[in-house]
Amino acid sequence: MGAARGAVRDRARPAAAAVCAVLWRLEFASTWCAFAAVASLLILGRTGRPEAAGPVTRPA
Repeated sequence: MGAARGAVRDRARPAAAAVCAVLWRLEFASTWCAFAAVASLLILGRTGRPEAAGPVTRPA
């Protein structure tokens, strides 16, 4: 019984490694997205908002 469990575990390792790699890539991308969002807020805060731009209207 122990050998059978070891064989199943050995077959599952490549799949688990692939899942971990995908999750790591997604985490890496989301980290950069969060960094870009913070940088955008800092830039917008530094440059300020346009004064009294008024409402945005569509041409008729």
